[in-house]
Amino acid sequence: MFSITADFNMSDVEAYIKAETEAWFKSLIEPFRVTGRDLVDKARARTRDDGGFGNITWNLRSSIGYLIIYNDEVVDVYFPPLETGELGSKTGEDYAREIAALINSYQGVQLVIVAGMEYATLVERTGYKGKQRDVITHIVGNNIGDALNKLLK
Repeated sequence: MFSITADFNMSDVEAYIKAETEAWFKSLIEPFRVTGRDLVDKARARTRDDGGFGNITWNLRSSIGYLIIYNDEVVDVYFPPLETGELGSKTGEDYAREIAALINSYQGVQLVIVAGMEYATLVERTGYKGKQRDVITHIVGNNIGDALNKLLK
């Protein structure tokens, strides 16, 4: 008879499983992160001249961001700070967490994109000087198809 001796121990196996799980998780979440950042950055970049909105306090613009949820747990938050509008970032994240709580029974990955200031829909609905204004509805709606195609590749 011959014997086989492992050149590893259980901690090596556990470390390998942990590393592979983390790599898998990153590959699962990364497309959602890229998509979310792209859509949020596009929405934040719009100006009044190109159908977006102007800034008085910067709170509306800074309230645009996203959360990524995986099996009821928030795994990524993107409400990048602006020079001003600190209230908007906090309000946006709080609002996104409220939305996440409403859909928290869903298993899998969810991307929640919001404009968190309560007057965001008013800006979109009423516009400015007769021109329609977009906060996130059109920029996300017009780009979601391409974004989903990227996610599914």
